[in-house]
Amino acid sequence: TFSGTKIFADYSLEEIAAYIDWQPFFIAWELHGKFPALLTDEVIGKEATKLYHDAKKLLKQIINEKWLSARGVVGFWEATKTAADTVEVNSNQSTIHLEFLRQQSKKAAGQPNLSLADFIKPSPTPTTGVPVKELAEAPSQGEGVVKVGFGYEMADPTTYALLKQYALEHRNQPTTAEALLWDSLKTKKLAGFKFRRQHIIGTYITDIVCLDRQVVIEIVGLIHQLPENTEADEIRTGWLKQKGFKVIRFTNEDVIKSTNEVLEIITNELNKLPSIKGGNILSSPFGGQGADYIGAFSVTIQGIEEHIKKFEAAYDDYNKIILQALADRFAEAFAELLHAKTRKEFWGYDTSEQLSTEQLIQEEYSGIRPAPGYPACPDHTEKYKLFNLLGGEEATGIELTESLAMYPASSVCGWYFAHPESKYFGVGKISEDQLLDYAARKGMPVEEATRWLRPVLE
Repeated sequence: TFSGTKIFADYSLEEIAAYIDWQPFFIAWELHGKFPALLTDEVIGKEATKLYHDAKKLLKQIINEKWLSARGVVGFWEATKTAADTVEVNSNQSTIHLEFLRQQSKKAAGQPNLSLADFIKPSPTPTTGVPVKELAEAPSQGEGVVKVGFGYEMADPTTYALLKQYALEHRNQPTTAEALLWDSLKTKKLAGFKFRRQHIIGTYITDIVCLDRQVVIEIVGLIHQLPENTEADEIRTGWLKQKGFKVIRFTNEDVIKSTNEVLEIITNELNKLPSIKGGNILSSPFGGQGADYIGAFSVTIQGIEEHIKKFEAAYDDYNKIILQALADRFAEAFAELLHAKTRKEFWGYDTSEQLSTEQLIQEEYSGIRPAPGYPACPDHTEKYKLFNLLGGEEATGIELTESLAMYPASSVCGWYFAHPESKYFGVGKISEDQLLDYAARKGMPVEEATRWLRPVLE
């Protein structure tokens, strides 16, 4: 795991070739169907098989004679959601604000209008106007500890302020059992473990939590015996378990009359569980204290021009088009390869992943890699920020044209989101109110924003 950028120059074409998705190759030749089934199709099978054999032959020559070279860059940086659709990225050189758009179409009850910013942990109090540092000590960050961001799973900024107020009030007026147990923990009777009280996780307030071992300690009173509260507790426990937390419950009477036994149970549970601090996970979503992270990548296939000219000189359009299509396949395969290495090694948020090529093509992995210009982030001008973070043309080997196309043409770029619930989606049509807000956030004239976003404007 690393932060900052890493350059992969002249990467092995043979290794990249194992990640090629052949189906788009045939689509480029207007041969439609699922690969490899199309090779035996009654109508196009013979033609598709010949093309495939010719492409594989040229592919082998490209690799053996090193016609092309592959260059890639990946990078990871601390990131925080500072507003509904804004993500602040902190690199060594500067702070960059990524601006995203949000779906505005009417949806069924319970279905959110998504923005890519939703997949980054928010600043604890993004809507209060109070500096984060002033609020970091309470209610969620323990006694006098100024750290932020750990445990904020897809938090709704408008809900957080209410949760914080309630947690502070409850923290200042604990029950007898809560005060007794917290005092026992605070006076380090459980040496080596650190606890926080009234800590907000998602939309829930936990009584006490040890984040390092992901153990939540709940003290239940008589009110929890009511049917409606019992059901709510079950939902809460289920959600916390899904996020990797162990939930231990004690009654008020347990804590007051059997304090030592309660402490022993807690100690035994903590000792059973591994510390998450030793892991190399940066995020997703409880993978480290402090800020969340975002990644970015670019890949490009260089050196095609010389060979295109040779085919043109020989009037060999057939192999020229095959070469161009293979260069595009190499770029997409390189992007797939680096994303797989990001999940398992570079970022390491899914080290146990074992997927086949077909599963990779079906995107059965955790996380996404949308690019500026994708349906989820249709503004191509955010590409400037992506390339700035990666080190510009010198590092990436890619030139951005006036229309923000990439040169060489066989190039791919995008963001890395690691959140386990992240998914691809389309923003769809947006209204004038969001256009004006977006232009203001970017400091861009409305006319210019309109030009870049015209395809998604109502």
